[in-house]
Amino acid sequence: MTNKVVRGQLLVFTATPKDDDGNPVSPSSIQLYLNYPHADGVTSTDEPIEMQEQTDGTWKADFDTADTKPGAAFASLRAQNPPGAEDIKFSIVANPANPAP
Repeated sequence: MTNKVVRGQLLVFTATPKDDDGNPVSPSSIQLYLNYPHADGVTSTDEPIEMQEQTDGTWKADFDTADTKPGAAFASLRAQNPPGAEDIKFSIVANPANPAP
């Protein structure tokens, strides 16, 4: 089932990198790639957002959905050194009372 996000919400993406055995790892960086319907009606992938490492070893990045159109959206979190990835699908929803950007 796809998670639904109401346009205008601030999404917080978090990553807790682990190896194949479930042990924590410390990548050199993690980037968040987003593909969603933009305000101009074109669905495309933005430049990556650098996730920030937190003091507890998790990584975090925010995405404001205020300037999106309703539709399918995708996220990919990609780690470097060691490499790893997680893909996420979600849906941005809005009704006539939720004004377009």
